[in-house]
Amino acid sequence: MNPNPNEKGLFINGKAKAFEILKRLGEKEKTDILKKISIKNARLAEELADNSYSFSQIYKLSDNNLKLIFANIPAGIFGIAIRNLDSNFQKRALTLAHRTFAEKAYETLSMELPDEQQNIQRAQSKISEIMLSLIRTKQIVI
Repeated sequence: MNPNPNEKGLFINGKAKAFEILKRLGEKEKTDILKKISIKNARLAEELADNSYSFSQIYKLSDNNLKLIFANIPAGIFGIAIRNLDSNFQKRALTLAHRTFAEKAYETLSMELPDEQQNIQRAQSKISEIMLSLIRTKQIVI
């Protein structure tokens, strides 16, 4: 029996696993791990940090940071993205937005969607990309 799993054709993507692990950690734990990694490999630590953010961190954004998201995404996509989120967060976000943005977002939030879960996932991924871009440019700090 061969103990090396790679010789059997099994491949485990280490970075992808690390991204998933970091997404599940608390901020302090994540920061500690990334500091230790950066001592050995700063580029890897930066890549891991960039990819460890998830859409669920939208709850942690301040009001001003949410407004930055609104400025960078169509209202319809935002409405779809928040469909399956807590209603208190939905109310908070929509009251922060400009009236026309909030109305359009609410319209898409309320309408029937084909392939609802797939559309929600796509919209949330788009917002995650925008959040990451704003984090990289230091416009948002989580």
